[in-house]
Amino acid sequence: MPVLSFNKSMRTVFAASVGVALSAQAVLADKVEDAKALVDSFYSNLIRENYPPMINMFMPNATAQYTTKYGYGLPDDVFNFTPEEVQAYADIEIPEEYLEYFKDYNELDRSYSILSVQESGETVTITGQAVQSYEMKNYKGQNIQTDTFVVKFPEGVETPLIADYKGVLTFK
Repeated sequence: MPVLSFNKSMRTVFAASVGVALSAQAVLADKVEDAKALVDSFYSNLIRENYPPMINMFMPNATAQYTTKYGYGLPDDVFNFTPEEVQAYADIEIPEEYLEYFKDYNELDRSYSILSVQESGETVTITGQAVQSYEMKNYKGQNIQTDTFVVKFPEGVETPLIADYKGVLTFK
């Protein structure tokens, strides 16, 4: 009889251990899915040029850097910004000479995809890419924006937030 009790208790401990392990995996999976949903929302708003909701996706002390690679021997344009500055950049008035240059610009398509997801401790790092196809006069090309998001899950906040962002736009 004691052997039977031992086996039952071992089964109970084993079942409880499996339950704990599975629930921990579910929590990690939820973190990854929640982080992916945040990045999906970022890209959806970016494609619609709906910038105000994007401000709330960043932690107040988030770091952000955006690099534009023009090619043709031109130097890269790199700037760092805070979440509060996103709206200011969105509202910048475009100089007339630039508008004249882009008068024949025709956007053909915009899309995005998530390239990789890596969970590490309390953060999820996601790499994504937005592609904008266009034509201009007799030329067809693409703007390819590759982004890395470090997503954190601050205590007391329902949704994950972007703690660090690095974007690189390359003209092709």
